[in-house]
Amino acid sequence: MHPLELLRFYRILPWKEKGSWPKLLGYAVLGYALSYRLDFPLILLNFLTVGGIFMYGFSLNDYFDFSLEGETNYVGEVLRRRGRKGTLPLLFLPLSFLASLPLFPPSSSLLLLLLFLIFTAHSLPPLRMRNRFSGLGYLLLPAGYTLTAVQARTLLCPLSIRHLPFFLLVFLAACQDEMLGLLLRKEVVGEKVKGLALWLSLPLFLLSLLFLTFSPFFLITTVFSLVKGEGLRRIARRGFRLKEDPLWKGMRPLGLSLSMYHLGAYALLGLLGLF
Repeated sequence: MHPLELLRFYRILPWKEKGSWPKLLGYAVLGYALSYRLDFPLILLNFLTVGGIFMYGFSLNDYFDFSLEGETNYVGEVLRRRGRKGTLPLLFLPLSFLASLPLFPPSSSLLLLLLFLIFTAHSLPPLRMRNRFSGLGYLLLPAGYTLTAVQARTLLCPLSIRHLPFFLLVFLAACQDEMLGLLLRKEVVGEKVKGLALWLSLPLFLLSLLFLTFSPFFLITTVFSLVKGEGLRRIARRGFRLKEDPLWKGMRPLGLSLSMYHLGAYALLGLLGLF
């Protein structure tokens, strides 16, 4: 296959309506940034392994989206041309990066295996969590993204209790972004999805106030949850049509409605040794 075809197959590059996922590796970068020491060769190997799991996870999802639901995606195009025998080896090829697990600390390796299981459970029938609980099965993915940050943190140093409140905020922020993503990708979504997309700003705000006793830097989440929550409230009053709403279009360049800068601010503080 041509290199560009492989990049589309693994969703590293977008294709038509199907977006790419490499920005999600920012969760791993966040975990590395919160470590108090850096080992660049180990980080690079871990980064590639995490990337391999993401490549597998997103292509597996596209495979069953096409096979079971007839969705148009690039994996489906390859499946039509090459058949199952020519497609399945490509699907599992990125898992070869798991051969690096013995080089990582045991706890870090176990978290990588758990990440692999999360991506598998999300897409693979009959479990296929993405189709369960009126769309709320998609919350398994934010758990995986948060786990990516935790795993990256444990790669270089033990997990600190003081970071546990932060990872709870990361999970809630990831849940909100996943629900917003569903509103953008799906024509019809459940009211639970709309409700979570709107109201998750509230627990983010309240918990950030509570966690200020641990660190004044949680004020970052306080501010971002207020800004994002107010923006989404105004959009909801106009019918929650994200694609057409001018306010959402203004928020998107800021990184999926401010989340990129929200977590990026903590990563910067971690690199500076302040968080």
